[in-house]
Amino acid sequence: MSSLQPTGSATGNPRNKTALAPGRSLMDWVRLCNSGKDMSGTQGAILNVSLEQLMKHNKRTDAWLAIRGIVYNITEYMSFHPGGEEELMRGVGTDATKLFNNVHPWVNYESLLKSCIVGRLKTMGSSSNAEWTESIERPINDRVSSLQLQLPNKKTQSDESPNKRVFKMDWFQQASTLTLIFYLKTNSSGSTPPPQVSLTLMKNKQLRVSIEKEVSVYELEEEVRWPCYLKVHQTVAEIKFAKNSPKLWPTFGKKLNELDPEADPAEFSDMKIVHISSITHDTKLIALQYADPMLHHIHVGHHIQIKDNVDDAEVRRSYTPVSFLIKNSNLIFELPTLYFLVKEYNDGKLSRKLCSTNLGDKISMSCPRGTFNSIVLKKRTKLILFAAGTGITPMTSLIAWTLNTTRLTIKLIYFNKTENDILWRKQFDKLAAENPRFSVSHVLSQPSATWTGDKGLISLNLVKSLLTSPVLEIFICICGPPVFNDLCVDYLKQNNFTDDSFHCFSG
Repeated sequence: MSSLQPTGSATGNPRNKTALAPGRSLMDWVRLCNSGKDMSGTQGAILNVSLEQLMKHNKRTDAWLAIRGIVYNITEYMSFHPGGEEELMRGVGTDATKLFNNVHPWVNYESLLKSCIVGRLKTMGSSSNAEWTESIERPINDRVSSLQLQLPNKKTQSDESPNKRVFKMDWFQQASTLTLIFYLKTNSSGSTPPPQVSLTLMKNKQLRVSIEKEVSVYELEEEVRWPCYLKVHQTVAEIKFAKNSPKLWPTFGKKLNELDPEADPAEFSDMKIVHISSITHDTKLIALQYADPMLHHIHVGHHIQIKDNVDDAEVRRSYTPVSFLIKNSNLIFELPTLYFLVKEYNDGKLSRKLCSTNLGDKISMSCPRGTFNSIVLKKRTKLILFAAGTGITPMTSLIAWTLNTTRLTIKLIYFNKTENDILWRKQFDKLAAENPRFSVSHVLSQPSATWTGDKGLISLNLVKSLLTSPVLEIFICICGPPVFNDLCVDYLKQNNFTDDSFHCFSG
């Protein structure tokens, strides 16, 4: 498989790379820099640093160095450096301009270390005096001024307009890869969904990036390979390509234009069916791939719409991709693939058509949609999931995400009619047996005589019995038929749950 995976290199140094510890990737470094932490240790002050002062900060726990007239505090960056701490320690406490130019002059260190700026170097050695003189007169003043606008507690114009999102781009490279970083202006309270990010690669070098319908087109320096690696966090989006011809580029390319921000870019895309299999007697797993080199990032708990013509009329239905447990099966494809559970209803025009499709057939899929923001789980300790039937679909990615990125305990209460209706029962039971933070309870409304598990329907007493922790520690997610959802919401409110303590998934 040739799918591109993140390497963790933050500098682009193609040699002397060391294995980085978990949580020390380029993406993790960007998040730390955007967290508001005082990375420079100066609390926002821009200092004039003498060479004598610089030489005193020469320890692993107090590490300064200068590059081209600017002094950086790289203490926090030490464990993120792909070349290892020893490589950085060679320049700590010194003017490292010459060393930097000899090792990796192509690295976009100004963006990488912009949160670490201590100030200007007052006295320079002769080896870099000419570079410093040129830098201090123009670009360095600009960089320091720019930095001061981004320091914590300093408001920018965009901060005064909370509804306006600003997207800035940066880039890094290795000899074999190109990484583009987009900084996202987002609402950290969770009251709005995270930004939607989509991209399309045309002619192997023209990249179209859509962030919340703001579309930009870039002409890359040279051709890159498809597929790419795309990851989106609350504050940053990372796009990583393998270069078609491994070598260092003088620049990433250029921005061609910015399209109408009011346009609705590629609302629906053509998808082709690459896999169909039965999960239960009336439910199928369908795998779709993009017909063109494009990719949508689908946030946890978000869905898409599928549309098709049935009986000379357009029909649209919402479906949530399911990735949970797919990675442990043989259904892994080289190209970006989305998996959906489709239950065939007797009166479901679109579901019947989807369940009767063949490999290679094409359907239309929308851009991702949804209102859930995973940041609402930040201060919780317990997640309870009420799911009924195919309402399990948004819960699958939520379970996987929560187990992988948080310390929350998860309780899944899964309602179905009969044992035959339970989707992925063995997989959920196996996960519960292997992971102490996850538990599942299957509840049947039409159980057989041999069923020994829970029975009945959602009820006020059942909800009360599950609320063993303080309300402020619990977050609840709900998904099922409309009547089921309404009952769950009503019972939660009777137990003093407010709107910010639960989320109801719906199409």
